[in-house]
Amino acid sequence: MTNRGRKSKYTPERIGIMAQAVRDGKTHKVAASLGGISYATFYRWLDERNDFRDAIKKAEMSSLMNNNHHEHVKAYSKRKAPHKKGSGYVYLVHCDGTEYFKIGISKNAPDVRINAMQTSCPFKLHMVHVAYCDHFSYAETILHELYCKRRVRGEWFDMSGLDVGDVIESIDAYATAQIGLF
Repeated sequence: MTNRGRKSKYTPERIGIMAQAVRDGKTHKVAASLGGISYATFYRWLDERNDFRDAIKKAEMSSLMNNNHHEHVKAYSKRKAPHKKGSGYVYLVHCDGTEYFKIGISKNAPDVRINAMQTSCPFKLHMVHVAYCDHFSYAETILHELYCKRRVRGEWFDMSGLDVGDVIESIDAYATAQIGLF
């Protein structure tokens, strides 16, 4: 019996084309178009296919390190509130007993910030990681976009199934990158 369904567009070649587009600093929308799929399909694949999500995440990290990500940053920055100027901290806080993590920023020492958060939270909060950077507000925007599919509420993300070390690596990479928009 022959398969009468249509041939899948999910191929290594197509994934490679889209990953290269992201690596070159193109937005997800442009990468999807170059790959011959819809924007909706692109995001469905990010949700459903771990190998695709990993390829795109690696491409984004490569783009950042090669300073080719200006289109991506500008596209998401337009949707956000004005960025805070100057230097500050990007931090990762864990809520005990959950898989919830907060990716936030502070101009002041993060330990002061966690004390303020703890007063309104019934669970113990732990500072997992802190990175100091000159463009902390932009770094936070990029990180929030990177993990947007895991957003629970505000700056809280459900990181279940992820290695926290990978999240920390992302924070460090974005905090130390020379973004070139400042």
